[in-house]
Amino acid sequence: MKYRIIMMIMAVVLAAGLIGAPNAAAKGTDVNKTADQAAVSDNKEDEEVQAPEAVDSVKAKATKRGKTKIRWSSAENADGYYVYVASKKNGEYKRIKNEKGEDNTSCTHKYRKLRKNKRYFYKVYAYKKVNGKTLLSDDTDKDPAKNTLSYKKKIRMKATAYSGGGLCANGKRCKVGRVAVDPRVIPLGTWLYVKGYGFCQACDTGGAIKGRRIDLYFNSESQCNRYGVRGTSVYVLRK
Repeated sequence: MKYRIIMMIMAVVLAAGLIGAPNAAAKGTDVNKTADQAAVSDNKEDEEVQAPEAVDSVKAKATKRGKTKIRWSSAENADGYYVYVASKKNGEYKRIKNEKGEDNTSCTHKYRKLRKNKRYFYKVYAYKKVNGKTLLSDDTDKDPAKNTLSYKKKIRMKATAYSGGGLCANGKRCKVGRVAVDPRVIPLGTWLYVKGYGFCQACDTGGAIKGRRIDLYFNSESQCNRYGVRGTSVYVLRK
């Protein structure tokens, strides 16, 4: 009798274990579903982060001193703007500026080479940084700006270099982009383009700077030594 009772108890325990196993499995499935739902929710949150609006009204205006001013309208939800330039409307665009801030809606592009009557095309993308990724706005219209650079004459000159700071002959501080000339050849205040140096203004004079000779300012003596003495073309720009 005792044996039968023990067997009955064991059967009940075994049955209870079999019934509980499916419940545990079901509970496990519920946990997995919860994890999947959480992942879906995370993805939805990522999708809700929208790229900034496209930039409107991109306008570019060139000057006669080797610069183009680019302006555009602000884009809602932007962290900043990437500015691109190309020499052809449908050509390869190169990024030239990263203007940070939604309200920072203008920049200046300086030409490195003298390209008379050259047309450049500009476009601007708004961007937003999200979780280490950059979301870009849609494409923008390309606005052309014609480089209106023109020069009165081209002079072949002997170029040297100097540094050391101080004041120029016209009272301005010496810095890169201000050069010494003979005022009888090039009047002080004249804007120039020096091949191999760039755009500059005649601001200084020197005892050894006579005739067709020009002295170019650099920030250090080592830069002056690297430049040395060379013949170069100097373009006298129109106002």
